[in-house]
Parts: sequence; structure tokens; C-alpha cells
Amino acid sequence: RDATTAIPAWWSTHAVAMTGRSYLGTLATAAATTGVAGLKTIISEAAISSWYDYYRDGGLVIAPGGFPGEDADVLAEEVFSREQQAGAYLPLRDKWQRALAQITHDQDRQSGNYNQFWDARNYLKDAANITADLLLVHGLNDWNVKPRNVNNLWNAVRDLPVTKKLILHQGQHIYINAFRSIDYTDIVNLWLTHELLGVDNQAESLLPNVIIQDNTQPEHWQAYPDWDAPNNPSREFALREDELRDAATATPATGAISFSDQLPHEQFNTYTHDIVRWQRELLGDKHDAMAHHRLLFKSAGLTHDLVLDGKPTVHLRVAVNQPVGMLSFQVVDYGEAKRLKVSPTVLARKSLDEGFQWREDDLREFQLGAVTPWHLITKGHRNLQNRTNVYKVDELKPNVFYDLSVTLQPTHYRLLAGHQLGLVIYATDFGMTVRGNQDLQYSVQLDGSTLTVPILTD
Repeated sequence: RDATTAIPAWWSTHAVAMTGRSYLGTLATAAATTGVAGLKTIISEAAISSWYDYYRDGGLVIAPGGFPGEDADVLAEEVFSREQQAGAYLPLRDKWQRALAQITHDQDRQSGNYNQFWDARNYLKDAANITADLLLVHGLNDWNVKPRNVNNLWNAVRDLPVTKKLILHQGQHIYINAFRSIDYTDIVNLWLTHELLGVDNQAESLLPNVIIQDNTQPEHWQAYPDWDAPNNPSREFALREDELRDAATATPATGAISFSDQLPHEQFNTYTHDIVRWQRELLGDKHDAMAHHRLLFKSAGLTHDLVLDGKPTVHLRVAVNQPVGMLSFQVVDYGEAKRLKVSPTVLARKSLDEGFQWREDDLREFQLGAVTPWHLITKGHRNLQNRTNVYKVDELKPNVFYDLSVTLQPTHYRLLAGHQLGLVIYATDFGMTVRGNQDLQYSVQLDGSTLTVPILTD
């Protein structure tokens, strides 16, 4: 439809904020990167900054956590609201089906490469246009909209002349407005009062640059000047058989170690229907069902707490017996401990009044659960045919060793003294990658293979 009549927004002060979680937060981010006049601030929660980073990783087709098989075309149909009403949909049904078919073609599930389709949906390219102040909120355990999305945006705006704040919590793809341990509603009220009403309430200085929820102590948040700062120090570990050793003192290694991605048929079928079991056995004991289908390295027990802050990187020399292949990685906290539960606990039902004649919400908080032997810190994936970059396919010869460098998802995580830092190398990720169960044999040369983790020091 073509509109020809201008309707002035007489009721507007022309000071606008946009907010929302997930898709709505993504719309706010997209709007901010246009530099549109009047947009004073966005509050984006669990938002996407590049759709490639949502549906792809390292040249691979990657499912958002919990939604195997979903892709851009699936989401497009989900949000095409005119389908909800026959009268609105029927006149443009054929046009919509052609557009949907074009999306399916252009997203290219065959290769997983970065292409024009994904480049057009990369808001980071236009981050320099942002003039709105930013309040960004994201879960460090969000494997739906993975932390790379907020990390890339945070790094892109670090030097822009706008006020930016970041809150990182221990949740998954959730809101944090009903938490007992942080006055999130008060933070937003302070922020919007300043941004939209122009009240000089010192919001820029009262709110820390970065607020991060601790992963070891319930109801504990800490202020930091930055996240994933470029000048963070790092610690490098050399890969040795079953071990992560301090790279500075590790003795030279020889030879290679191998694993097979192909599982027995019954085991493969079990994992396709029980991803929780697959994850448990992937990270489990040395002699469990996944022993020959992944490589597991652990550091010695830590003598002091180790705080990871930023993007771990893995450097390998790797070979595969076919002209195709992929690798997946998980960095793990090993050690018996009570850890925060996956989801917040309801403390009091319908106890929060969220506004006059609106609704009530449950008071929630993360609490410690039962003792567990490990916790996933972060992960990442790479297509071995995309060793150089994600938009160009490299030749991959069978049984030839190649250098590979993989940057994992960013994190902030405290490993307690006595725990072990672990690295798991495998191929098929039953929660995210395509499940081929092919006869693929991977070999990793130990000499020169490392895990580097950015850290914070006291």
C-alpha cells in the first residue's frame, strides 16, 4: 500500500527509546545502526547484531540452541503476520511464496558461507552510524542468541561518542526484570528518565560501564570498566595427551592423537533424541561412551581462582581422512561443586506489581543446585574448508595436516581454585550442527596446538 497523507505525531516529544528482548531487541539494534534522528536510546536484551552469527558459525550451518533445523526462511514465515488473516494474506500469497523461496535459496544451507544475503543482514557494518545511547543486556549462557552477538556490538561501539552500558547475567534467553538481586527496573527508570526527559540524574556515572553476575555466588553482581578489553592479558595452555599444560613450561610433544566422528547406529539415534545425554557423555569420564569420539584435555588443579574474560582461541594442526570436515570445541569447568541452576527459581508467585491495572510477575532468582562435576563455559565451531575466512572455501586434502585457528564464543567466567580447566575437541554437535554421522577420522598434532584464554588479574 502507498501512503500519501502525512499524519504528524503531535503527541510525541521526538525523544524516542526502543527496547525488547530477542527479535524486538534486534529491531532496536537495527534501527540504531541507521542513525535515525530522534532515537535517543535503545535497551536491547538478547539481541542479534548479525544474522550470520545467529544461524552460522565458522562456515557451518548452526542451529540456535534448542531449534535444530531452523533457518532464516523458517523465521521469516514465523514473523510474516499477514498469514494470520486470510483476507490480508490471499492477495499477496503468490508474491510471498516467491520471496520465501528466494530467502531459502540465498541463505545457502549447502555451504554455510558468509555471502551477500548475510552481509545485508549484518548490522555491525553500520555500527559507526549509531548516535543513540546503548543499554545492552545479554545472558552468558544464552545458546540461542549466542554471546558473540552482544560482544561484537560492544566492541564495535567501544570508541563511539555515545554512552554505552552492558549487563551480563548467568541466564539463558531470558528477561532479568524480576530478579531479586538486581534493581533492573530502577536501572531502566534512571536510564530513561535521563535519556527521554533530559533529567540530569547522573545516570552515565552512577551506572557502571559493565555489570556482570557472578557464576559462583548467588545474588552477587560485580562492576567492571570493560568486557573483553583489547589489553586483557592471556594465559596459554599447550595440548598434551589428556592434559592442558602451561605453554611456557611444557616439554615438546611428538605425534598426533585421533578420534572418529562416526558413532554406532544405536548410539547415534539415542543422541538425536536425547541431547542432554549426549552432552553429559561428551564431557564425561575418559572411558565413557564418547571416549573414542572426542579428545579431552584437562589442566592440573588450579592453585588460585582463574577469571576468563573475553574470547578463548584454539590453535591446532589438524587432518581429516576425507575432503570435508568440521571441528567443534567446548571449554569446560571441571570440579565437584554446587553451581547455579540452569533457570532462575521462583521465590514468590505474582508478587511483583508491574504497573497500574497491568499485570503481576513472579519474583525470581538464580539459586545453587545439587553438586555437579562440570559446567560448560563456552564453545565454538569451524568448517575445515573455511580455515582462512567464512566467505571462501579452502582446498582440503585428505590426511594432510593444516593449521587452524578458531575463536570461540566470548565469556566471563570464574573458575575456582582446585578446579580444572578443560578443552573438548569433537566434530558433530548434536545441539547445533548438521548430524551426518559420516566416516570421518580426525587427527591433531600435539606439538604447537594450544588453548589461549583471556583473563583478568587482581
